[in-house]
Parts: sequence; structure tokens; C-alpha cells
Amino acid sequence: MVISPVKRYVAITLSLLLSLCVNATDIAREQRWVDQTIDTIFDGEAVFLAVEEHRFLAIYTAPESPSINGLIVLHGTGLHPNYEQVVRPLRIELAEQGWHTLSIQLPLLESST
Repeated sequence: MVISPVKRYVAITLSLLLSLCVNATDIAREQRWVDQTIDTIFDGEAVFLAVEEHRFLAIYTAPESPSINGLIVLHGTGLHPNYEQVVRPLRIELAEQGWHTLSIQLPLLESST
């Protein structure tokens, strides 16, 4: 399988950014979010990226026509990479307009309770 330059660039960028956050995450809670989120993906595909030993969910949505444009979509606190009110419509519309999108699951911090 050949990895496109867009996917390679995204993977390198995410590895650098998220390597600082991995130790502070709540792994069990994050896995529950992954399980629930995967069931809601109808447009795009679930892919898993890794930083060191930690895997995390991302949703890749390809554009309808060939394109070199791409961007990373980030969700807000307490949400997920396929959030129905903002993230899902945004990544679908961007794909329709010719953009590769990668919506990533940001680390969930351990709850303080």
C-alpha cells in the first residue's frame, strides 16, 4: 500500500503534537469513545494512528475529485471526531469542495472525580 504525501504529512504532524499528551490520557474512557464513534461513521473511513504505543482514532474523508488539499479537523472538549453538530457536516462539506480531511480523536484527560 502506498501512503499519499497528505497522509504522511498528517501522520508526522500528529505524532509530534500528540506525543506530549499521551501520558495524561484516560485510555479506558478513550476506548469507549472509539467504540461508540466508529458506529456513527457513514461518510469517510476509520483509521488508526499511533504515537509510540498509543493508538488513536481518526476519520479520513477523501474528496470527490483528485486534490492535493488537506486539513486536520479538531473537535472541542468533551466531543469526538464525528460530532454530529459540527465536525461531521464540516468534514463532509469540505470533502465535497475538494479537501482531504482527517478528523482526529484528541486525548481524553483523566477525570478528576
